[in-house]
Amino acid sequence: MRRLRLILILLWRLIWRRRDLWLRVIIGCSIGIGILAVDRQSDYDTRLRLRGKQPTDSRIVILSVDRNSWVNWRHPDKDMLLSDNPYQDSAAWQILLAKLLIERPLAIAVTTDFSPETPTASAPPKMTQVRPSEFADSHVIWSAQRNEEGYVRLPPYSSRIHRNFGLLHFIRDRDGIVRRFGTRLERVPNIAVLMARRLPGVSISQFDIFKNSQPMINYRGEAGTFSRVTLADFLSHKYPHDFFRQKLVIVGTPDLPGTELQTPLGQMSKSEILANIIDNIHYNRWIAQPPFWVLILLIIMAVALSAWFTSRYPQFLAFFTLVWFNIFFITVSLWVFDAHYVWLPVFATLVSSFATYVIFLSFQLTLKDYVTKQLEKEHQFLLDVEELKNNFLSLISHDLRTPIAKIQAICDRLLAENPGTQFAPDLSSLREVAGELNRYISTIIQTARVESKDFRVNKDATDINEVIERATKSLEPLVRQKKIQLKSHLEPMFLIEVDPVLIHEVVLNLIENAIKYTPDGGHVRLSSREVDGRVIVMVEDTGVGIPESEQVHVFEKFYRGEQGKSHPRGSGLGLYLVKYFIELHGGQVILQSTPGVGTKIGFSLPIEEGVTDESQTQRSNS
Repeated sequence: MRRLRLILILLWRLIWRRRDLWLRVIIGCSIGIGILAVDRQSDYDTRLRLRGKQPTDSRIVILSVDRNSWVNWRHPDKDMLLSDNPYQDSAAWQILLAKLLIERPLAIAVTTDFSPETPTASAPPKMTQVRPSEFADSHVIWSAQRNEEGYVRLPPYSSRIHRNFGLLHFIRDRDGIVRRFGTRLERVPNIAVLMARRLPGVSISQFDIFKNSQPMINYRGEAGTFSRVTLADFLSHKYPHDFFRQKLVIVGTPDLPGTELQTPLGQMSKSEILANIIDNIHYNRWIAQPPFWVLILLIIMAVALSAWFTSRYPQFLAFFTLVWFNIFFITVSLWVFDAHYVWLPVFATLVSSFATYVIFLSFQLTLKDYVTKQLEKEHQFLLDVEELKNNFLSLISHDLRTPIAKIQAICDRLLAENPGTQFAPDLSSLREVAGELNRYISTIIQTARVESKDFRVNKDATDINEVIERATKSLEPLVRQKKIQLKSHLEPMFLIEVDPVLIHEVVLNLIENAIKYTPDGGHVRLSSREVDGRVIVMVEDTGVGIPESEQVHVFEKFYRGEQGKSHPRGSGLGLYLVKYFIELHGGQVILQSTPGVGTKIGFSLPIEEGVTDESQTQRSNS
């Protein structure tokens, strides 16, 4: 009990955490179940219309007795046309039944309503005193009707002894459409059951379905589906040979009021509906419907799949998947309906599925808007922090440059006044460290400046070779100190549009790094050339090289490899600025290095200004 309680608590917590999700699932299920409970019949009617005409039992035929043919046959003077019910003529029925019985049918069902013209009449007009033998024939079944009070009114021509009559009654739904058939709580047997029992091969178990249910009628088609013969053709023998032999003949009078009833396939006479019911009883092909709880599970499954697709996949892909899922469900539903006569409502499933898609899509859009706003706030916060950091670095750097300059000036003055004292080496070391610190501060200031919002690239027509020579000249003291053999191979080329200050920093960083990481007495080679519309500048050295595992990181901010940590100190910003400045110009950085052999590093710049502008725009947007 304690374990069950713990499981229920954990389950409730899980549901409560995702209550927004479960609430939307409940709404989608409620929509589908509501439609399923309120409007199931229209789905059934549509299914029958889409299915089309179905095969019927050829042993069920209809004799259509219309008013004109009846009056022309029995009363050529047309006096009976003025009567409310001209079919109350026992002699005519005796002759008609006699002609039908000669054809040796299995049974004859007379669906005509023989109501008297006046409510007080005890027998219909022209009723003979002696009941003809045809009226009591076992092959003839008369239809009993219900009166206005709901009581069964027995047909006047039937035989009470032989009980050759059956109730002709149809169940109408609230909208007046006949969809179901039932015989429960009926003292008089239904005429459809009596007729179906005459067909060979019909077992008693087939009638068990009427004990506890009212099955849906499996209409075989619209009016006129079953074979029929008019009274005029019957009297003139204009029908196929053996048309009535060993058949169930349904005699209908479609002209009487109330004979035409509304069905899912349109207006249909009582005789036509009766033929459909007899066909269903014989072949036991009623339309079956799963229990309501099964349909609810179907709705829940459709809602769950719709919610899962919408939550896991992009909007278009989720919609496309749902469309194909519903097409598959509709196809399966149609196949089950046509092949096994099982009706699965489609409309409620479709509505609940796409309603859930819309509900979850709106939830995702709301959640996306919330996340977007949070990201915008976070982005603005990061921008503010970055700006504060840059301002802080700029302020501190500017404040540090003044005392460092004083330290350098004092060291220079003391070295000049006392060149041979014992403190000269220490002063030189202090002067060198102050210079490195000054370079660090300058690099930091420059990094903060180029990463600021107001930074712009100021292009001008520039000679790359001149920039290389100017950078080389500024590094001559370092070259002489390390006894480096510096060689240049610069090809003549036209001026290109670049920022001379930034490109000078790039070249200066590349040459300075090559000198620093090349052992004393090593070689450094500078080259420039033009290839396929691009200017290529390369710096080659014979230094320690860069391991392959570090080559992908050397252009990152503040990154220093293992070689850099043991060799001359640096800020880790030089190559970062090199890559940044070159990409601002739409160029590319080139790096090739082999540990213990040397490094070849450089860059290529496009000569065409359009390419540069486009690349610069992309870089600015990023």
